[in-house]
Amino acid sequence: MARGGARRPDRPPAAYRPDGPAWLPTLLALSLLASSSVLLGCSGDEWVGQTAIPPPLPVDEVGAWDATPQTFATTFYVRPPGEQYGSDDGSSWTNAFSDLPAALQRGAQYYVAAGEYDEAEPDGEAYVDHTFEDPEDGEQFIGIFKATEQDHGSEDGWDSLFAEGPARFGPFAFVTGRYIIDGQTGEAATGHGIHVAVKPEACPSSHSLTLYFNWNAQSHFIGLHHLDISHCGGVGDPEGPAQDAIYGYHTDDSEVSNVTIKHCYVHDTKRVLTFILGWTNVLIEDSYYERSGQHHESSSLAMRDAENVVVRRNVFKDAINVYVSLQTVRHVHLYSNVFVGTIDGWDIWNSIHSSEPLTNVFIYGNTFYNLTGLSTGLRFSGTTTNLQVFNNIWAHNRTNQIPMAGDHDFNAFWDNWRVDTDPHQDLNEQVDEPNAQVLDADPFVDGEALDFHLTIPTDPGATLPAPYDLDHDGLRHGQDGVWDRGAFERSTP
Repeated sequence: MARGGARRPDRPPAAYRPDGPAWLPTLLALSLLASSSVLLGCSGDEWVGQTAIPPPLPVDEVGAWDATPQTFATTFYVRPPGEQYGSDDGSSWTNAFSDLPAALQRGAQYYVAAGEYDEAEPDGEAYVDHTFEDPEDGEQFIGIFKATEQDHGSEDGWDSLFAEGPARFGPFAFVTGRYIIDGQTGEAATGHGIHVAVKPEACPSSHSLTLYFNWNAQSHFIGLHHLDISHCGGVGDPEGPAQDAIYGYHTDDSEVSNVTIKHCYVHDTKRVLTFILGWTNVLIEDSYYERSGQHHESSSLAMRDAENVVVRRNVFKDAINVYVSLQTVRHVHLYSNVFVGTIDGWDIWNSIHSSEPLTNVFIYGNTFYNLTGLSTGLRFSGTTTNLQVFNNIWAHNRTNQIPMAGDHDFNAFWDNWRVDTDPHQDLNEQVDEPNAQVLDADPFVDGEALDFHLTIPTDPGATLPAPYDLDHDGLRHGQDGVWDRGAFERSTP
């Protein structure tokens, strides 16, 4: 168990580390494909020369395991390190553990009080504050919950100060599974009950990560709720180390599945805010992603060899290069999200990009606003099978082009211009779709204030099945007879 200022244990081979050469992940992926006789072409529902692609998990089943709260047989209490509390057996707030114990008990929940838990002095080196490697016992979970005034368990020794402010931890590493970590409070970019961050002193290390799955992780059923997860700052040296906020090593010895990221604030990294490698059955919803890094491989969200991923009702704010990178993915659902740029000079070359094969990717009902750069559309240069792009809005973008890919229709456009030409070039009518709409007026309540609720209805979009019929707020599309395009359904009085 690595605690405090210990260096990360059992580092993987260099080829699997995030600071390897930029071409190395692609080369590894290609070599793995070659060794397993998988060809890169797609035909119908099958990979050429390979068995049929596994059927997708129904979209409403991804993350369904996390819809019902877990029950726990035992409760423990945790306060910040630095002194002993009573008998230090965790039985009450009076006798709370001093710091989160290195070994946790299956079937138990741990309430944590506000305060500082990261006592490390990293001195330029990567480190881990807590490694979650407790042996699994059947289906028993371990829960870590920020104590609140409304939910704090025992009254013995309780002090309302324990609820004020977040519990602040250093980097987390996962080796085993069945954990729920829940800050209990916080939405968008504020108020999250648990913060996980890298200390500035560790940022010079190229191996510094905030929350990651170890190279030998066998981690299944991980719930991350109401967490503030930050790294070393996205506004910085683009030549600095390639560091990610959430990352999972992808090796022959690792397997990660059934991960949920809900109501989290993931922000300020050097490279990628969340990098999903080889994971299956992943749900990212109702979260706020802000300021990916300036590294040449940076993005808000990246996936490689991922399967059954649902990304819905999130805000992705301010990225460089691309917002979403999809490389060799299957069954990915991106719907009811907002992609927005607010920082001058943070240009992208695509909003969503892929250069490798993908199958069953659905991009429905998103809003792309105030993006700048070479391209603010979609560019998929690899082989695609069943890529669908419907009911999105591109608005107020300043870009050279808005390319589309796959089967696309029922998208809407407003105030999109190429401004590096004289005269400026109107891009709104350049997308060829049978049912494209060019809006006559600003459709949003206040785009500059990031309020993308609609003030006017759009032309009817394509009617899609559940759960795609829920907008960013959870409002059902088409209740007024018009399925509005974009992330928000227009609500009527």
